[in-house]
Amino acid sequence: MAVQRDLRGLTIALALRSFALALVNVFLPLLMLEQGAALWQVCAFYVVYSAAKMAINYPSVILIERWPPWLGLAVALASSAVYLLLLNTYISGAAWAIWCAPAALAGMNAFLWNSQHIHISRALQDTRRGRDMAVINVVIHVATLAAPPIGAALVAFGGRSTLLFAALTVIALAILPARAAHRLPRRPSDEDGPSRPAPFRDLVANFAYNTSILVHFLLWPVYLAVVFGDFTTIGLITAVTEGVGLLLLLVAGRRGDRGATWRVLLEGTIATALAHLARLLAGTPLSITVVGAVSRAAIDYQQIPWVTTYYSHVKQRGSRYVLWMEGAGDLANLLIWLALLVAAILTQHATVFFGIAFVLAAVATIATLLISRQPMPVPQPRPAASVEATPVP
Repeated sequence: MAVQRDLRGLTIALALRSFALALVNVFLPLLMLEQGAALWQVCAFYVVYSAAKMAINYPSVILIERWPPWLGLAVALASSAVYLLLLNTYISGAAWAIWCAPAALAGMNAFLWNSQHIHISRALQDTRRGRDMAVINVVIHVATLAAPPIGAALVAFGGRSTLLFAALTVIALAILPARAAHRLPRRPSDEDGPSRPAPFRDLVANFAYNTSILVHFLLWPVYLAVVFGDFTTIGLITAVTEGVGLLLLLVAGRRGDRGATWRVLLEGTIATALAHLARLLAGTPLSITVVGAVSRAAIDYQQIPWVTTYYSHVKQRGSRYVLWMEGAGDLANLLIWLALLVAAILTQHATVFFGIAFVLAAVATIATLLISRQPMPVPQPRPAASVEATPVP
């Protein structure tokens, strides 16, 4: 199944960028712990990131609306390069760099995510939105699947700087396909609705959704770093987790296009909540691998209907919807990381710290179901056959 033509170059660029960051981000907590950082300092890193992301979000949306589609993606790639260079400076002995890196990470995610939300939502066709989002996610998954073990191998044979410069090289390569983003619609179509903010229930849903994915994508690597403290083990476990997550993506996309989007979201949300609770029972390498894989599969199954619903609302409500929704997500990241920072300072037991986070994620996940339902896609009627007039000589 191929993604529609307007999205092909962008999909390749996103896959390369995701591969580059997957080489590094799963190991970021371990890099910090090896440099002597405490658990609370890892939380403080993400507090700074969340605050910076909240500050950058509004101006990034304004600029993305004014710029050509490719320019927002270019800023995201440039910010990725700065982020990687700062991490390399940090592991070289400059402790100050780790407190500048969150701002670069925030710039990268603000311009990348807002560009995706605004421009991809305009390009997606209503009757195949779920399938195209599934294909985009599968391509990104395939690209990032091997990144953690490759990253571990690079560290083992070349050191940490080799890992970071390899990621930087991939970011540079992503610039070429990113130029294809000029094909994306720059302005809303005539069928799109006026720009309107998100309703309160959608803001609550996005707050909850971001709480859930924060625990899986950001806090779970911290857990792996604390439990294992080894690049190779973390790389292999993450690769298995990513592989299992591929299995349900296309299934979710196809079912959503047949009108089962809400049912898939419900199933994925329940599975994700249970998977977060299952993290409490994971203590051995085998159980951690199984729980991580099941959690990723559940989150991916939930993500397709969530994103297709989100993008259907963006198409109807415009960039103001994105601005309000991203603001809710940024607020979730900031408040949750502040709470985790306080928990890390007050408790001396990592088990208690992670247990609080996993239960919080399980409870919050259920609130993602508050998001407004998307309208059913209406297939376009086939045009009637026409008879060409015979030209008059």
